[in-house]
Amino acid sequence: MSIKLNAQSGGSVALDAPTQTTSSADLTLTLPVNTGTSGQVIQTNGSGVLSFATPTGDTAPAFKAKLSSNMSAPSAATFTKITFNSEVFDTNNCFDTSTHRFTPNVGGYYILTAGFSYANGNYTETTAIIQLRKNGASPAEYGVSNRVGGFESRWGLNVSGIIQLNGSSDYVEAYVYGPSQAIDQYGETFFSGGLVRLT
Repeated sequence: MSIKLNAQSGGSVALDAPTQTTSSADLTLTLPVNTGTSGQVIQTNGSGVLSFATPTGDTAPAFKAKLSSNMSAPSAATFTKITFNSEVFDTNNCFDTSTHRFTPNVGGYYILTAGFSYANGNYTETTAIIQLRKNGASPAEYGVSNRVGGFESRWGLNVSGIIQLNGSSDYVEAYVYGPSQAIDQYGETFFSGGLVRLT
């Protein structure tokens, strides 16, 4: 069965019912109460109520943060949060440069990567660690360690992984442990990530 709507200047638009619903029962779809906005799509709540929504790809959080200057040398025998205080980009305003943490507003699985480089590699070889911590918890979600140091060398580490975040209160920060040396501000020191799949 079809519903046919005639256009004012000729031609028509037809809406066709399916040959049969999956349950052989009546099917009711409730249209949205407004026209939506440009670029939106129609979605269903699973019970036949339709509404307009912005495609997820247009709202997926993504960010990259860096240091605005060299970070002062952290303590050698403790974990210290890397103070990323400058944004390269932040699509959903989810990175806080005052707390140095990423708190996404969309729940899902996020690929996150952090890296750092010491400003001066001329020091005695020792162990360094970089971690991605969810909600400040230790042990970390991901961590990488290595021996670093030596004469006139640049040393650093990077870590990455996929972390599930709830889109409201969960957050991620990057921590460093190692020699008491300043962290370099340039491209080898960064924190970035983005949504790869909704929960």
